[in-house]
Amino acid sequence: MAFWLGGLTILGRFSCPDHACAGAGFAEIPDKFALTVDLARITFPYLMLICLAALLSGALNGMEHFAAAAAAPLLYNMFASPRCSG
Repeated sequence: MAFWLGGLTILGRFSCPDHACAGAGFAEIPDKFALTVDLARITFPYLMLICLAALLSGALNGMEHFAAAAAAPLLYNMFASPRCSG
């Protein structure tokens, strides 16, 4: 699964301009188009890691280890939330 998702991620990162042009519909606005392509290239590796985490959570649920799979989203949110500077 990791190899398949890795290949899909690499393919997605290199074909971002084609997908952004077809899906977003604002190819005539260069700044927005460039930002869309950059953000899509950042998002593709995240999607791969989230898919692997979901696969592992399903395996843990199948082995009746529910606490770790249930706590995973809490950890994602704790580490992904922006830090307040103050």
